[in-house]
Amino acid sequence: MSTSPHAARCPRHLVLIAAFLTLVSPQVTRVASQGIPQSQLEAEFREAAQAAIPIAESLAGNAPAFLEAVQPYGPLDLIVLHATSGAHASQLRSFFLGVVGGAARIDPAPFANQWHCGPQCAVARRDSLVQRLSEVQNLVDRFRLISGVDVIATWPANGYRAGRVTYDGHTWRLSSSSPGMGFMPWRTVTVTDSGATEFRTLGTDRRVVEALVAAMRSARIVALAREPSGGIRAVLHGAISDNEAGLLFMTPGVAPPSFQGLELPDGRKYVGGEKVASEVYFYVTT
Repeated sequence: MSTSPHAARCPRHLVLIAAFLTLVSPQVTRVASQGIPQSQLEAEFREAAQAAIPIAESLAGNAPAFLEAVQPYGPLDLIVLHATSGAHASQLRSFFLGVVGGAARIDPAPFANQWHCGPQCAVARRDSLVQRLSEVQNLVDRFRLISGVDVIATWPANGYRAGRVTYDGHTWRLSSSSPGMGFMPWRTVTVTDSGATEFRTLGTDRRVVEALVAAMRSARIVALAREPSGGIRAVLHGAISDNEAGLLFMTPGVAPPSFQGLELPDGRKYVGGEKVASEVYFYVTT
């Protein structure tokens, strides 16, 4: 296991990072007042941006690849584990999306606007998922068996995330989150055994994970993620950061969340949902 090198700090990196820190400074101050030094949080922001910007720059002008990378849990989606509120996490994720969009020379705003294209789009997405309900149910059932993994997500270039293990199409890495805000991306180490040791720790192996990832691609599901309630959400392809649509599979006997404006700690906010099968709900977040 070896530590992966940092990307070179060119002037463009520094300008983008400085802009990012200017935007989030008010939020940093609020969190710092709760006991985390502001200097530590700014350092975490800076390091998260430094980790992401080289990836974004490698996608310059390639809109399809960029959209794949900013999907939920993708390599350019900012995960915030310790935000002060759901609204706080959403702001940070939006700022970060702007930064990586700048590095990729792609304005992400039109893509988010296209995603939220009105009731007819939501109905079409719901119907497409209902038509494939048995296929998505199979994915969820397989994911439930991998109990040590909180999320599996498809990445560009045949890559994927499985918990803390990531594969970018060339290299397997083990990621960690920043200690204050819980940011990912943050730091990674490369692993020489294709993640085998970590997968064993999680009670699975690479073949099982990669077979599930392949099935997710076929079903146009970009992420399977466990909810604090024990439910599992299957996120539809095309989602951007915290802008999602998908199916939420609840644990039997557990009531579904309110789909009317409920803010979630990771920055998502439910703006719609309906029951489509026993213990299964179509949902939309922003």
